[in-house]
Amino acid sequence: MKKLGILSLAALGLQSFGLPGVATAAVDGEWTNGKGGNWTTPGNWKDGQIADGPGATATFGQTRIASDRGVINVGDRTVGHIVFDNDKQWNLSGGTLTLATDTPSKQPTLTVKGKGQHFIAATLEGTRGFSKSGAGRVILSGKNTYTGPTLIRAGQLVLRSDNGFGAAGPENPTVIRHDNSWPQLHIYGGITSPESITLSHLSPGDSTGLYNDNNDNTLTGPLTLERLGRHGKPVTFGVQVISGTLTLAGPVSGKLGGGAAKAALTDDSVANRFRVGVRAKGAALVTGDISDGSIGAGGLALDKIDPGLLHLAAANTYTGGTTINAGTLLVTNTAGSATGTGAVLIGEGATLAGTGILAPAGSNDITFGSKAVVSPGELSPDGTTRPGGKLTLALDATTGHVTFHAGAKLSIALGNAASGALVVTGLAGGKERVNFNDTVVELSVTGDRLADGLHTLVTFDADHAYSGELSLGPGLDGYTASLIRNPDSIQLRIGPAP
Repeated sequence: MKKLGILSLAALGLQSFGLPGVATAAVDGEWTNGKGGNWTTPGNWKDGQIADGPGATATFGQTRIASDRGVINVGDRTVGHIVFDNDKQWNLSGGTLTLATDTPSKQPTLTVKGKGQHFIAATLEGTRGFSKSGAGRVILSGKNTYTGPTLIRAGQLVLRSDNGFGAAGPENPTVIRHDNSWPQLHIYGGITSPESITLSHLSPGDSTGLYNDNNDNTLTGPLTLERLGRHGKPVTFGVQVISGTLTLAGPVSGKLGGGAAKAALTDDSVANRFRVGVRAKGAALVTGDISDGSIGAGGLALDKIDPGLLHLAAANTYTGGTTINAGTLLVTNTAGSATGTGAVLIGEGATLAGTGILAPAGSNDITFGSKAVVSPGELSPDGTTRPGGKLTLALDATTGHVTFHAGAKLSIALGNAASGALVVTGLAGGKERVNFNDTVVELSVTGDRLADGLHTLVTFDADHAYSGELSLGPGLDGYTASLIRNPDSIQLRIGPAP
């Protein structure tokens, strides 16, 4: 009789009420009301079938949306898979949407077909995270509480709330998995997220997986750069700041993932690259340590592109080198090396500024290309350098050189109370390890007119450790000024020679 009773309940559809001891059947549903409405209303769904239950698929398809955004009140609902198939916008709002599948081996999915942009403002719950696929965009703005990994396989997933990706911690990461599918994570809205984020490369080449679209946003969790697959080729992990400031407050490290260990790079001269692009209206601040982690031979290199500002505030330990192709690198570390232990290249037209320390190791050099600018001192909000502060090039751990190519500039802000200065250390031995090649010294004056006297522009911790020519550039109109080359310093004299 018990069996017959259960069969009778199922036949009557009472399982949808979640009665104790009665299994909940998954029902797939396709939304048909272009004006939005309540999820719980049968008339909003094709044939009255409301999408519901673990493993169920809710499809929001080609129904004509009456406005730019069809708003659907979720209520409290459980589904396994959501499919958006409309080039306009659906907005799943209000209540709680639990993502759950009917088998432990399956993960819930969000799929966006076409080029649509869709919103989920409802609270997402569940224990298995979800996987995002399809070319379109999903924006998460709810106060989500789900656990488990968030996997971005294709298209764009947008974070607009501090806990948009649910629970934080190493068991609940967000992984942007590049496998010739160009997945992207975008953030904006002035958020602070503790999420653990992994840029994961299964195929060779380069991709940009993390974007700061606008506003000032902070990621306090770790950023992992993971190389997967058996191709044995270097990869590039890209982060792009379009507008606003992106702060990476957690550690940034490389990782050799599954399959890659058997095809690790064998050429120590070729590094995997961490590329930071910062457009003119943007800035990137990295306060956590950047390290090779377990990425293997070649280590991790840092590349900076675009005209904006990259600020390195910590002592970093990555070994693959630093290349600043455009814009400004600001360093403010007080110990160690902002640029790790590899070689440093400040490219044509790029700027090195700040009061930090660059300390390559081994035989690595520091090189300033033609039209590169070295600007010791603190940086003002408008991008100009304030007087005071020392920028240190420490050669103590390297046999390499500091080279200023023809056309490179030394730009120093002067003031009566303080002036910026370039400091070069580790020069014991009497060798000429700092090479100037027709380097132009450009000067700017802040505050009152400079009094006559000497201003130290560059210091060396050994005598006769530099060579080459320097010339005084613009910036001191109305002054009698000249450069003085001392054995262990370069100074500016204001006023006539004694």
